[in-house]
Amino acid sequence: MTTCRQVSSLITDYLDGKLGPAQWLTFRFHLLVCSSCRQHLVNMRQLVEAMGRIPPETEVPLVVIERLRGLVRS
Repeated sequence: MTTCRQVSSLITDYLDGKLGPAQWLTFRFHLLVCSSCRQHLVNMRQLVEAMGRIPPETEVPLVVIERLRGLVRS
């Protein structure tokens, strides 16, 4: 049985399309049975999309960086 912690550690690779077939199936099966991890995936997708809209030359204040780190950890 896959744990939420294991799924959380694979989210970035999942979003980047870097999971192998067995990992992908295990990941997707866990999402079917765990609403918390489904929501975490939605949140991570939104974060990645939002970060992608920030122009590369933008200087991000340290307080914003720390807040984002806190969101990713939770």
